[in-house]
Amino acid sequence: KKELPAIDDTFNMDDFGGQDVVDDDLDLEGPAIRVEIMPYFIDCENVLDRDEQELCTNQKIISEVSRIARYPAHLQGTGIEGTVYVSFVVDEAGKVTKAKVERGVHKALDKEALKAVNALPRFEAGVQQGKKVKVIYNIPVRFIVK
Repeated sequence: KKELPAIDDTFNMDDFGGQDVVDDDLDLEGPAIRVEIMPYFIDCENVLDRDEQELCTNQKIISEVSRIARYPAHLQGTGIEGTVYVSFVVDEAGKVTKAKVERGVHKALDKEALKAVNALPRFEAGVQQGKKVKVIYNIPVRFIVK
């Protein structure tokens, strides 16, 4: 039996990007890239160090997306592979919103990456200056043929 292509869950945390936000530059109306307390999954709640908590959450994002996304069967044998870059916002309620493909590979792979991102579980919302805020993420979803 031939093995189906899979999602590559090895990734470089630098692909998540982001930079520190200076308080004066923070636009509380639009999503921020970095905030004092980044959104996190409840599984990462007991990680007391904020950097470790963020790493835990980023790893769980990739793990969940890799678990959910499937290489489309109709592309089997085409050799089409690559990395789909998806952005999404975690809103003040911790829900994933505004997911979109920033750089795609193929319509079917792009659709599968979006489906997986939209299925992410609820986060604990990001916090800046004591207020829950929207935070934008950019993640790579790499489809490889094994």
